[in-house]
Amino acid sequence: MRAGGLKRIVQVQSQSTAKDEFGTREDTWATVKTLRASIEPVSAKEQFARSGEHSDITHRVRLRYDPTFTLSAEHRLVHEGVVFDIAGPPINTFMKNRELICQCIERSRDS
Repeated sequence: MRAGGLKRIVQVQSQSTAKDEFGTREDTWATVKTLRASIEPVSAKEQFARSGEHSDITHRVRLRYDPTFTLSAEHRLVHEGVVFDIAGPPINTFMKNRELICQCIERSRDS
């Protein structure tokens, strides 16, 4: 991984369910870790080539591997209010424990 390539700060969020004062279940997202990352849009050519499974992937997010934290598709990434759902397990590049690549779907701005 090249030095200086991770210029963005992303929050890794995990979903939890809580009950409000009336007993209604509410799904909330809480930040569990803040990491540096690079965020790259997926080209139209790549999207066309996928035209099957996960053809709605819009971005590729690269993160430094962290042995103290397990990132999964059940998390989401947030950068400057933009929410990215992780579409499948992160890829551990060449199994070298240096870099994780997440195929993501941009959802919306976090309100």
